[in-house]
Parts: sequence; C-alpha cells; structure tokens
Amino acid sequence: MTQPALSITLRAKRPGFDLDVDVSAPAGLTVLFGASGSGKTSVVDAVAGLTRDVSGRITVGDHVLLDSAQGICLSAHERRIGYVFQDARLFPHLTVRRNLDYARRVTPPACGHRALRPRGRDAGHRTPSGPPHSAFVRR
Repeated sequence: MTQPALSITLRAKRPGFDLDVDVSAPAGLTVLFGASGSGKTSVVDAVAGLTRDVSGRITVGDHVLLDSAQGICLSAHERRIGYVFQDARLFPHLTVRRNLDYARRVTPPACGHRALRPRGRDAGHRTPSGPPHSAFVRR
C-alpha cells in the first residue's frame, strides 16, 4: 500500500466543540467541506502552521509538519504551503496584477510561477478594503 500524500490527525479544543480529525488523502485535489463552524479553517490553519494550539500529526508525503508526540512543529515558512484565505488578504494598496508580481519576485523560480496572469474584470484594479473580493489566476 502506498503512503498517502496528506495525512492529518488533529485534536483541539474550540469554542463550542472539540476538533477531532483523522483523514488521509492521495495526491491530487482534496476538498474539505462542512457546516459553518465545524472546524474547516482550524484544520487548514493547522496544516499551514498558522496555529499551534493543536496536537497530533500532519504529514505531506515523507515530510512531517507536525508531530506533537515527537516535539516537531515546523513554522509556517518551513512548510512551503500555499494558502488562499477566504477573505481579502492581498496588499490592498496594490492591484491584483501587482500582488502577483510581488509573489513572483519573492518565490523561487522552481515553483513554476512564470505564467501567472490575473484575469477577470478586477485584474487591474486595487483590492478593496471591504467585503471579500475575488480574482482568479490562470497558469
């Protein structure tokens, strides 16, 4: 049997519920869905290394991101995981295109970002400071 590309075993106390996750996924697209307040963001934050108030084990292939029993907890920048937040987190003073240009400058060329191009009606506009905003990226 092959090792899963992503393996998550987490436990955490959250307001109103206890988070208890045990999931493995093969390589490819993985979708996490559930009711509002069910812990989806808590799981994604834990995988990305944005929260430390969880216990368990998270692996991506052979790479251990978190293993609370072994005292391993890589910081967010050591995990090399991309995260698209559900609310507007782009630099609000830049256009979508300039936000992508910034990402291109600070990301190693091996990440394959040469062909990132914003599309859609808001590609050249500034990102709003109000409600969530979307633009899509094509490779």
